[in-house]
Amino acid sequence: MSIERGKINSQQLLFLIAGFVQGSILLIDFTVGITEHQTWMVILAGLAISAPVILSYVALAKRFPGMNLVQINDMVYGRFLGKAVSMYYIFFFVMTLSFNIRDVGELYVTFLMQDTPFIFFLVVFAATCAYAVTKGIEVLGRVSHLFVVTGLFVIISTFILLIDQMDFSNFLPLFELPFIRIFQGIHIVSIIPFGETVAFLMIMGRLNKTEHAVKRTFLDYQ
Repeated sequence: MSIERGKINSQQLLFLIAGFVQGSILLIDFTVGITEHQTWMVILAGLAISAPVILSYVALAKRFPGMNLVQINDMVYGRFLGKAVSMYYIFFFVMTLSFNIRDVGELYVTFLMQDTPFIFFLVVFAATCAYAVTKGIEVLGRVSHLFVVTGLFVIISTFILLIDQMDFSNFLPLFELPFIRIFQGIHIVSIIPFGETVAFLMIMGRLNKTEHAVKRTFLDYQ
């Protein structure tokens, strides 16, 4: 197994994170079922709550330059306990990957290609992810610009084309729903996708200039 030797800059890391968050938009449907027309407010609250956690990643990356999350765990917890903690994170990453692939597959089966077997999409998406990883972090960093810009173009174009059909009064009234539903929505959004950005600690050590680039990247992201 080859060891990753590639390097990325702060801008590429920013686009990788932005692409990750864009992809998680597909998962917001179950939040809408809880928070309804106040989902936009819940998303902003979830981002505000997640900001200190994301900034803690910056502190870790600056304190342990050139190290990934597994190496940081070994340094902090020791060789054996650190491996146990890392196994927990790896399990979390694998489960997150499997859920995301399944959600994308369900999107295609439900709205685009209803007659195609579900397992086909799982295999294709898993193989695509595996192939992308084999190309290294530098390649992923370079193509991240293309995917993020394309996604933004689709979102903005859709907004412009449908703006005459939008009723902006649906944003109001504020705080109409019971607090428990708003709290539940904020909790979901804080975990998916913002909390899942902990996965980027696995590649933080690949930044070419950790001392300044990490801080600038995450401040821009916020």
